[in-house]
Amino acid sequence: MLKIDKPATTYKEQIKILKRKGMKFSDEVMAEKFLESVQYYRLSGYWLSYFEKKDQFVEGMTFEKIVDVYMFDKELRNNLLYIIDNIETEVKSKIAYRFVHSCSPLGYANPNNFGRADYYAAWLNKFFKNANNKDKNRELFISWYKENYNNKFPFWVVVEMCNFNDISKFYKNLKPKIKKGMRTSFLYNYEYIESWLHTTVLVRNICAHNGRLYNRRLVITPKLLSEMPRNLNIKRIFTPIVILKYLCSDKTVWNEFVKRMELTFHKYGESIELELIGFPVNWQDILK
Repeated sequence: MLKIDKPATTYKEQIKILKRKGMKFSDEVMAEKFLESVQYYRLSGYWLSYFEKKDQFVEGMTFEKIVDVYMFDKELRNNLLYIIDNIETEVKSKIAYRFVHSCSPLGYANPNNFGRADYYAAWLNKFFKNANNKDKNRELFISWYKENYNNKFPFWVVVEMCNFNDISKFYKNLKPKIKKGMRTSFLYNYEYIESWLHTTVLVRNICAHNGRLYNRRLVITPKLLSEMPRNLNIKRIFTPIVILKYLCSDKTVWNEFVKRMELTFHKYGESIELELIGFPVNWQDILK
């Protein structure tokens, strides 16, 4: 039998529902205010991890713990956006430099530099569609190149007009010989780099759209180096974080990221189950 539509509930009614399921509250006024700013349905993605059986929370589950888990997840996303933003800038710079010196500034317009023709055509069509978008708020350098170079953008301009996902796809579809020539910039074989970029883009998209990372199984299987820690849970968020360490060559930026992670754990660590995010006990040693 199909379920009837659920009725709307007030914040007080939502608290009563959670109480019936065994959740404890030390401050219901605070809980109401939190439910006003973060709706019940969004929070449910976090407390679903703590059901002992259907509609019954584990013994001692508190609303305050769920708030801590939610705030931890929020800070984790912000920390990741910080490091991924820096990595994106670095990756674009390295790909642009190596590509223009091996294939020419307009080499992206030559299909012979790429593998699959259908992927290349889709990438190029998207680029020119974006380039010809009549948006008055576009970057000034785009208008300048369109007016002075008849839409012939050198690749160092192209990378700044593309998002991280597009650059990841561009790199993956390059001919192997070209990718091998970029090893001096990336230090690792291209099979690893294209896998890591794909993983990083997926994580970035989750973070940018306020998706949940806590107790989330990622639908990716990134390639791992033999020197990386053994027994990593490849489906949890810690594995992509280890990968970010290998993509980030700026030690100052990376150390700042680790410091932010330490502060986040200092605030919320007592409420966090490490296994639900794939963090080993010695995670700080691994990241440092």
